[in-house]
Amino acid sequence: MYKSHVFNETTARVYVFFTFLYLRLPLVSVLNGIVHDACGRRLKISRRRALLIHRNSRNKSVKELN
Repeated sequence: MYKSHVFNETTARVYVFFTFLYLRLPLVSVLNGIVHDACGRRLKISRRRALLIHRNSRNKSVKELN
């Protein structure tokens, strides 16, 4: 009886921890997006250009691997 009670308590804590992480992830991504936008505006780099540069670098790395 006592063992099952402890087990339930620990599982509940794990669930709370994971739900907390799961709820925190969107907030972090939103904050990162805001920071990224602010930096992009400050540096005056368009997102499209940044994406193109990112794609080109990815393609180069893929070619190097092949």
